Amino acid sequence: MMQQIIIKKIPGEIPGPTPKEKQGYIEDLTKKTKSELLELIERQDKLLGNKKFISRLPDKGAKITQLRSRLAEELAQRDEVEKACGLLSGLNLGKPSVTDEIEWTGNYSPNNKCNKLDSDDESDDERNPFKILASQAGVVGKDDVYVKRLCDKLQKPTETKKEKYLPHRTTKSGQLDGYKKPLGPHWEVTAATPPPPVHGDTKLISLNESLDLQKEQATKLQELQAKQAAETLAAQFRFEDGRHIA
Repeated sequence: MMQQIIIKKIPGEIPGPTPKEKQGYIEDLTKKTKSELLELIERQDKLLGNKKFISRLPDKGAKITQLRSRLAEELAQRDEVEKACGLLSGLNLGKPSVTDEIEWTGNYSPNNKCNKLDSDDESDDERNPFKILASQAGVVGKDDVYVKRLCDKLQKPTETKKEKYLPHRTTKSGQLDGYKKPLGPHWEVTAATPPPPVHGDTKLISLNESLDLQKEQATKLQELQAKQAAETLAAQFRFEDGRHIA
């Protein structure tokens, strides 16, 4: 009985490495890590340092030199990206001073200290746009806002709302406010019947009108004081003249 032979070989030939793979061809350098790039650069430097090996190559090491330059460019780009990420991570854009400095000067100096004084502080203040704007604009405090709101409330005239028409009401309440009942011929002042008012009702005026009234009152008071002083001096002169005559 014949023994069955098992064929373990796959029919056909296995393709060997391509010429590019033999030369260590790398298709995409961006997929390599930084440590792999450094290792490849070190390997290319060792190959270029072997003069006998380079002399036996048909291109005399041109491809190795080109690959080495590509690796160096990729590594330099990685370093620039890492440097930019480090600056952005340390840059706090939430601070108004940082955003103002970037907006006005276009630069950001993280080592700049505001508390450092030198002899050019006055000239720096004159050239600093933030301090110029701050000196012209001024600072508004809580008290100023409250005073402005109060003045606007006092100066703003009160708007009278128009009352709705009601059929059961013949007159409006506002029409009876200024109405006064005529007094009888014999008005007795008692606890139940107080005396009639001497002065009229108060009137709401604006703040500017109040200031004008105060100025007018102060002027009248000065004139009255000057008149009293003149009368006092005249009385003293008359008294002294009478004594001299006597």
